[in-house]
Amino acid sequence: MKNCTEFEMKIMDAVYGESEISEDCKSHLATCEACQSFYESLLELPAGTREEIAVDEWVVGEAVKAAMEITEKKNAFERRLFLLASLGLTGLGFALVLNGYVQLLRNLYMGIYLGGPLVLPIIIWKRQQRGRDHA
Repeated sequence: MKNCTEFEMKIMDAVYGESEISEDCKSHLATCEACQSFYESLLELPAGTREEIAVDEWVVGEAVKAAMEITEKKNAFERRLFLLASLGLTGLGFALVLNGYVQLLRNLYMGIYLGGPLVLPIIIWKRQQRGRDHA
């Protein structure tokens, strides 16, 4: 035995021209007031809402390509920036070790390891705020 939700889906398919109303759906529609009102409410919709809207797939495809290019440019910039920062910090570390500043380097790393997690929530919050501004 089907419930009203399943019949409503079949009624909706029939109203939008996706299928024909089956006999069991017609018999249910004749006896169920809720499904009758659902069917009537669908028929009262303006005719334009029941027609398929033409979508220009080329325009959508070009918009997606443009968005992907922007994302790729941003990602490429961030990768280069990360690489530059990593190389710079590695070079600084080697320079400090070669000049006898091992103690300073150790303290610097300990500060980063211990202080980094405290700054992380602020960084995450800032990124979320930036994402909301662009949405």
